[in-house]
Amino acid sequence: MEKIFPQQRDSKGFTLIELMIVVALLCILAAIAGVSYSYYFVRSSNSNAMAEAQRALAAQAEWLADNSAYGGTVGAIGFTVSDSDIKVFFSVTGTELNVCAKHTDGDVTSGCDSSTGACYQTPSTKGVELTAADCPAATAGPDFGGWTQL
Repeated sequence: MEKIFPQQRDSKGFTLIELMIVVALLCILAAIAGVSYSYYFVRSSNSNAMAEAQRALAAQAEWLADNSAYGGTVGAIGFTVSDSDIKVFFSVTGTELNVCAKHTDGDVTSGCDSSTGACYQTPSTKGVELTAADCPAATAGPDFGGWTQL
């Protein structure tokens, strides 16, 4: 038998099974990394939308100080949204204001209430843009019932 299958000693190289195991492990690691990246990308999108809502609330506070009333739209107060994938809407009733923002790639809608100064989030559909109807009407009290306060 030894003449048919001679023993190789001091072989320099890898067997096919060793290479297959390494490739399988690399594929598993790549799959885990891809899922993690996707998760952090969505979280980053959500954080950017919340930051934009807070910036818009601050811009509205400045507008209120100069004009004695809140502006009805982003364009009316000269506010520039930093990311074209983020939509920002205002709900204004007299001296009350709610600001809502959502990133298209995010899975939550963020909102801030001028009367309480609190910010909130609620689950939303990823890939769907925010509309003005998604922002609760501004009243003198807390307006974000059912949303999670941050």
